[in-house]
Amino acid sequence: MKVVEVVGLSNSGKTTLIERLIKELIERGIKVGAIKKSFYHDVQYDKEGKDTFRMECAGALITGAYSKNSAFLYYNYSENHLNFIKKFIEMDYLLIEGDMNLSVPKIYCIGTEPVPEDPLIYALFSINEREEYKNGRIFTLKDISPFVDFIIEKTPPFLPQLDCNKCGFDCKTLLSRILKGKSSEKDCKVLSGGKCNITIEGIPIELSPFLDEMLKNVVKGFLSPLKGYRRGKINIEIEDYGD
Repeated sequence: MKVVEVVGLSNSGKTTLIERLIKELIERGIKVGAIKKSFYHDVQYDKEGKDTFRMECAGALITGAYSKNSAFLYYNYSENHLNFIKKFIEMDYLLIEGDMNLSVPKIYCIGTEPVPEDPLIYALFSINEREEYKNGRIFTLKDISPFVDFIIEKTPPFLPQLDCNKCGFDCKTLLSRILKGKSSEKDCKVLSGGKCNITIEGIPIELSPFLDEMLKNVVKGFLSPLKGYRRGKINIEIEDYGD
């Protein structure tokens, strides 16, 4: 999965840009998820008086609604932002409107203000058709197709956000180096070091590095409290032949 934040001041075109990027990516057969980071008010997906709203007010930690063409889940508590993002793991791209304080590439929607000094800003967008900033290109709504080409080419996979320094850097520094061409995602020891080998009837199942790390941690989390657990090679066999 690749994650990109779209940031900028109010009314700078962030939502408009994300809408256009989603449409263009989907037209190319790419799976896209999107998150809105709310700074000024709590998010709500239902209106007062509706059944799910009443369930939420009654104290349910998670409420949901399901219909033929859509489904919703509402978490009635503040979720850790990394756990929240991992729920989108099956997406090819996750677009975030707003700054969630992650080490991910950022698109800055520029108005008349100077661009912040942020090494993770790797592209500029203007809804007001500005074409240049300090001799650098600014993408506009006329450039959505080449903008998506740029995003596909230049966006590295989502780093693990562990700041483990196994590569010699924290995740933000490593990402800034990747965006400048001084490092690559292969330098991340977590992403490049697969720990899980899975086969079904002898046929191997490939895991992305991020899923590999997540699966390892989930299995260890379940087993570590049990008597007899110790560090080492873990083998698990599951018979699943359906009904």
